[in-house]
Amino acid sequence: MVQTSLFRNANPKERNQLLQHTQLLYNAVDYFKDYFVGKEVVYCTKDSHISLRFSKTNFMYLCGLYYPKG
Repeated sequence: MVQTSLFRNANPKERNQLLQHTQLLYNAVDYFKDYFVGKEVVYCTKDSHISLRFSKTNFMYLCGLYYPKG
């Protein structure tokens, strides 16, 4: 579950920056879907390892973006 208290509304300058970079975000979505969604990434150290599994719902959170469903 997303903790909405970790997010805030974008100010006008930030909204303009997002609009200017919309195509970059779309490209990142495609990359994320192709290389991460449904796949497992394993990080290994000398003594341990951790496995992460990604779903399409992780993308907005990883970008630091939040929007209420609707």
